[in-house]
Amino acid sequence: MNRKCLIPALLVILSVCSLTGCAPREKTLLLPDLYTLDPESEDPATGEDFTVKKIYTYSYETSPALDQSASLKGCGEHEVSVIANEENTDGQMPLLRQVDYRYGFYDTSGQSKTPWEEPQKVLHPIFWRLWSPYEASEEGEADAGEDLLYGIEKMLLSPDGKKMLVYARAESWDNYFVWFYDFETQTPYTLYQGAPPKEGEAKGAFSPSGRWVSFDTTGSLHQKLILLYDCRKDRLDEGEESFVSIDEFSSFYPPDDTLPIVEAASQLIWETGLFDRSGQAGLLTVIQEYDKSVLAIESYSLPPDDPELAYTENSYYLYGTPESMPYFRYALDVKSNHVYYLYDVSRMWSTDLTHGTSGIKTDFSHAVLDFLRLDSGDCLLLCTQDANAYNIKATVNLTNPDPFTLQKEWDISSVDLYLYSSEDESERLLYKDLRNVIRMEYDETTRRILVETSGDGTLKRRQCVILEL
Repeated sequence: MNRKCLIPALLVILSVCSLTGCAPREKTLLLPDLYTLDPESEDPATGEDFTVKKIYTYSYETSPALDQSASLKGCGEHEVSVIANEENTDGQMPLLRQVDYRYGFYDTSGQSKTPWEEPQKVLHPIFWRLWSPYEASEEGEADAGEDLLYGIEKMLLSPDGKKMLVYARAESWDNYFVWFYDFETQTPYTLYQGAPPKEGEAKGAFSPSGRWVSFDTTGSLHQKLILLYDCRKDRLDEGEESFVSIDEFSSFYPPDDTLPIVEAASQLIWETGLFDRSGQAGLLTVIQEYDKSVLAIESYSLPPDDPELAYTENSYYLYGTPESMPYFRYALDVKSNHVYYLYDVSRMWSTDLTHGTSGIKTDFSHAVLDFLRLDSGDCLLLCTQDANAYNIKATVNLTNPDPFTLQKEWDISSVDLYLYSSEDESERLLYKDLRNVIRMEYDETTRRILVETSGDGTLKRRQCVILEL
C-alpha cells in the first residue's frame, strides 16, 4: 500500500476505534447463536404473518428456585430482560439485566440492578444470602452473628421481570416469610410472616398486566381472604408498616384489595390465577370435586364507585373430568369472558363463564403440553410427538404439573413449537426439537416469541430461544 492510501486508512481505523469506545460494556463473552431460516421453509401465514425470520439463543445460569427468569414485556425491539448470576462473583450474585442479543448480549442499561449491592443496608438476610446458601463451619456451628437462617422455597417473577415474590422458611425455627421485591426501587417488603402452609405450598400469582399480585391464592396461609396488592403503589419503609395479625404467630402487610376464599371442604383446589378487569383484580379458581366434576369459579372486584357490591362471582362446570385432564392448562379471554382449556392432551374446549354455555371443540394433531392463546384467536402450542405423552396418568390431588415437570417425569424427549390458525384450523411448525421447556411468551408489541428452556435438564442452567417474526 502506498503512502497516500495508508493515511486515509489509518484515519478510518481511528474513527472506528473512537466509536467503539462509546458502545455498552459487554457483560458476557458468550455470543448468541443466530439462525436464519431458508426462504423455502417460510410458508405464508394466514391473517397475521408468523413467518420466523431470525432465531437467537442465549445460555446463562440463574437460581433453580425461579420458575421464570426471562421476559420480553417492556423491552425494546431486540432486547430481553434476564435474571442471571453475575460471572465476576463466582456465579453467586444475581443481576437483572436488559440486554441486546444482536451484539453479543450487551447490557443496554449499563447498570446492574440488584438488592445485594449493599447488603448491610438490607434488613432481611434473604436478600444477600439468596444465591449463596448458608454453609456451616467445620464444627457445624453457625458463623458469629448468624441468628436467623433462611431456606428459599421458591421465587415468582412478575410478567415484566421487574418484581418478584420470595418464599422462605426460617431454618432455626418453623417460621415462614414472603417478601415482595421491586428491582426498580431496590426495596424489599415483608408481605407475610408466621406459620407455614398447613398443606402443600403457598401459591402466589401476578396478574397478566403485572399490576396486581397475591402471595396466597388458595388460602393456605390466610384462611379467610385472598390478599391483593397493587404493584404500582409505593410501600412504607420497612419497620413503619402496621401489620395485621391473623393469630398470635402470623401477620400480613395490609392489602389494597381482597377477594373471598373459595370454600374447598368437599373439593380440591386444582389451579388458580389472577386476571385484570377494568383496572381491578380477579381470581379464577378451578377445583376438582369428589364426584369427578371440574368447577371453575370466577370472582373479581368491582370498581370502587359501586356502592352496593365489592365483588361478583360466577361459577360453572367445565367439560371433562380429572381423569381426562392429566394436567390443567387454560387461557381466560376477559373481553368475552370465555375460558379456554385442554380437556385432554390433544383437544381444547371453551366455556362462557357469564352464561355457562359451551363453545367449540378444537382438535390438535399432537399432544399439547402447554398453549398460549393470542388475541387473534390463534394459539401457540408446545406439542410433542412422544408416545409417552398419551400415557400420562391423571391423579386427583392438589398438584398441576408444569410442562418442565411433565417432560422430566414422563421421559418426554423433545417438544415442538407450533402455531395453530383459528381461521383454517391448520398447524404450522415454528421450531422443532426443543428440550426441557419451562415456559413460553409472546410479545405483541415487538412480535417476538420467547421459549425458556433448561440447558442441561436442571433449573439452574437456562437457555432463551427468541424467534423474531
